[in-house]
Amino acid sequence: MRKYLHLFIAGLCFLVIASCGKKDVPEPSDPITPGTDSVVTNPTNNGIVDPAFSKAVTGSAFAACVDDNKNIFVIGSFGPQFETKFMVYKLKPNGEIDPTFDIDKDKTWSDNLPANTNMIALPQGKILISGSFKVNGVSKFLIRLNADGSLDRSYVPTTRITSINKLVKLTGGRIAVLGTNTFANGFGEAHFFSLNESGEYDRNNGFRIQDDHTALFDLIESKSGKIYLAGAFRLTTGTRITNSIARFNPADLAIDESFAQVQECIFSGPGAIDVAGSINYMVEQVDGKIVVGGLFDKFLIPNERDNVTAYHQVARFNPDGLIDVAFKDNNNYTGGLSAMIGTSNDQILVGRNQSLAASQGERYLELLDKNGNISPTFKLGMDGTNIAGIVRQDNNNVIIFGAFGDANNSALYRIKL
Repeated sequence: MRKYLHLFIAGLCFLVIASCGKKDVPEPSDPITPGTDSVVTNPTNNGIVDPAFSKAVTGSAFAACVDDNKNIFVIGSFGPQFETKFMVYKLKPNGEIDPTFDIDKDKTWSDNLPANTNMIALPQGKILISGSFKVNGVSKFLIRLNADGSLDRSYVPTTRITSINKLVKLTGGRIAVLGTNTFANGFGEAHFFSLNESGEYDRNNGFRIQDDHTALFDLIESKSGKIYLAGAFRLTTGTRITNSIARFNPADLAIDESFAQVQECIFSGPGAIDVAGSINYMVEQVDGKIVVGGLFDKFLIPNERDNVTAYHQVARFNPDGLIDVAFKDNNNYTGGLSAMIGTSNDQILVGRNQSLAASQGERYLELLDKNGNISPTFKLGMDGTNIAGIVRQDNNNVIIFGAFGDANNSALYRIKL
């Protein structure tokens, strides 16, 4: 399984220090015209950046989350370029730093964070962070911070966790832990298990997958109550590992056979050699179709004479599990896909790791219509930007974070949808 994790990390890693460029001047928004590809220009922000959002946090952000009160928690290396310091900040809804939250209240822990660090806001102002930490010299892969930023020493995290790929909030306040070769408290529930709303392990909630050859990258609960999992796993006992997406019944995690289990995503690596790809992000649309994003440029479909369907980084599955060929394939991306969320009107916001080649243009933040067409007017500007992630603050605003080609060296922005 190590090769799957390596591919996943390779698809997500990003430059943490961005080159600085001129600060763009916002202009009034233009209407979005679906169905037209983006044109390489020297764009301005076109009014999508909220000027009321504070630029107090500078440097590079690795992870973020938003609580029920629209406060933002962000983790990264912050400060002037080449003088950065690891910090976790709590920001007020307008982006101002909340001085009541300070992780330096307790300096007995330190970080050694991988690229797939995650954060989840918990009740009572606490937050749960996955990563690689040392607490009094002991390795921890989950820590919980109190509402004032101090380490919550009452929290005893699940043990024997070797790698966490993502934390996902479930209905009822539970948290799904997706990983690679992960185990919880010695019970052997590998790769996928749930925590309660306080981040504590719940052995009796029924969400477990036991397979020593599994890497899970994303999970969504559909409107129908079914669970979609993406990653590298065995679809049935005795089969080989498949890099794909599958639908499960929530009660027992049995595979839903009505969703065709036939796709395997492939990535053409150096020398055009096909290697296993990965689906890292999923978004359900209103009609039940599932948009997926990740490290892939084709899908192999067994038992079909013409069995290759080309899609690059973003594709869509019909409710029956087959590739939706009506979804547009945009084969003009730059950098690896690093973030994807859906909007309230079925648009898709995509973030990527930007290559610094100037000729590659504005490809690191894109707004797609429901059928995959790129908006030509949704332009962030700021060459040399790398999007690490996107989180929703409310139906009209999202927070993008990473490293930006901005004279302010800002670590996050609020985008108006």
